Amino acid sequence: MLLVLGLHSHMQNVTFAPAYRACAVAVPLFFTVAGWLLIPKPTLDWAYVWRKVKAILRVMLLGFIILYVVISLIEGWAAPPAEVPWHFAVSFLKSFVQMDDYSNLWFFAALILVYLIAPWLSRLYRERPRAYAWWFAGTFALALLSFVLNNLPEKCLGGLAWPFDFNVPQTLRVWHWLFYFTLGGFLRRPGVVAALKPYCTVMTVVVLLILNDWVQVALDLNYYGLYYCEFYYSSPVVQALTVAVFVLLLKPRLPRPCKPLQELAPLFIPVYLFQMEVIYFLRERIDFLPLVWLIASVVMISGSWLVMRIPLVRRAFTI
Repeated sequence: MLLVLGLHSHMQNVTFAPAYRACAVAVPLFFTVAGWLLIPKPTLDWAYVWRKVKAILRVMLLGFIILYVVISLIEGWAAPPAEVPWHFAVSFLKSFVQMDDYSNLWFFAALILVYLIAPWLSRLYRERPRAYAWWFAGTFALALLSFVLNNLPEKCLGGLAWPFDFNVPQTLRVWHWLFYFTLGGFLRRPGVVAALKPYCTVMTVVVLLILNDWVQVALDLNYYGLYYCEFYYSSPVVQALTVAVFVLLLKPRLPRPCKPLQELAPLFIPVYLFQMEVIYFLRERIDFLPLVWLIASVVMISGSWLVMRIPLVRRAFTI
């Protein structure tokens, strides 16, 4: 949650670019955690998946309605009154593929795609572990291929935009999400985390953060001067950093149930949905972006905690 806020707080700023590049692990880490929790689940059937998909669609629609109305009241309606319903529907559908003013909703659409393949992956994980390992190797190869394509010269892409990933909305960049989702399940296999723990230390994370920064600066993947760390999600360095951070976070033995985590976990949805408007508001007034990050984190997390205390709101924005 804090990393996602950091990612968007520091976006497209040269002065604080190292902080932005360090947050590149945020989205990969989320999908890895999702795979860790979902894939080994013995009750992961289609009934469970459809409940989750309907809940995601409900959250997307409610969040979109609130954003659409608030932004329209502040900035003016984007269409004449008679055309507002049509504009609303088109804008909502566009948000699934990272278009229009509500592009950050792509994340929920990508989550739906992951849920749709989850029952098959779960069955593969439990019944055919060797086939699951081959599937994991295949997703790694696909992610690596996308990283190679991203680093090809523009003239080699046959008229496509450079970097290669820019040609595909984030929702449909399944080579990222499938790899990290499958990675989460792979890490859950007996003995894998135990084997990795001695190597996943704070020093390892620091070294990988420095290496990640160096790689992103050296390769300088950008779209006509616009720099996005999403072009590095398939980088082997970001993959290694995701594993190191994930395993390091598993080391502390927290009490179960852990009250702070139980309180924080449901806040991710409202924080993610409404963070951009708060961040844009702050960035127009504050030049020191780490302060924007701090204020946005305090405002969004505390505000979400307060509104999620209301039972109706909590039910509406829980997946």
